Amino acid sequence: MISLAKGLMEGTDWEGKFLTSYEWMKACTQNPDLFTPCQAKSHEDHCAEWLSAQNINDWFDNHKDYLIQHEFVIDKPGLICEC
Repeated sequence: MISLAKGLMEGTDWEGKFLTSYEWMKACTQNPDLFTPCQAKSHEDHCAEWLSAQNINDWFDNHKDYLIQHEFVIDKPGLICEC
């Protein structure tokens, strides 16, 4: 938003006369619901949610053809790892 405001003022009478940091602060204080997430989640929460069994199974189901084509997995039952 700050870059957008700077770009809009470039080459106009307002260039150098208007603080974009003030504009950003004003926008945040007047519209806290738009700029402050109501349910902020930590990185660890996102990781824990993504690593649920269903999400992992969905990911492998959606990428199965790619994994088989590049020989990361074999499309048959058997050993998990050959050493």
